[in-house]
Amino acid sequence: MGKHTPGPWEARIMEGGLLDSVWVVTDCEGGLVPRTKENTQLQAAAPDMYKALETFLETGDAYFFDDAMELMKNALQKARGE
Repeated sequence: MGKHTPGPWEARIMEGGLLDSVWVVTDCEGGLVPRTKENTQLQAAAPDMYKALETFLETGDAYFFDDAMELMKNALQKARGE
């Protein structure tokens, strides 16, 4: 399996061109992050990762720790295309 483009990444708006404006993902130097399989898998897993981190931070209770860990493991597997 290949690797995704290393971060940090930023969401930016690109003006002009055929469209008035479009949101793009750029690397730390402002270059466009290529649409590779690995980058797309990582982007698709972002909502799952967000939910896992949110759950982990909101629980504050060891009882829910296993649930948060399971969400995080699933998000990482999705990002890796597993």
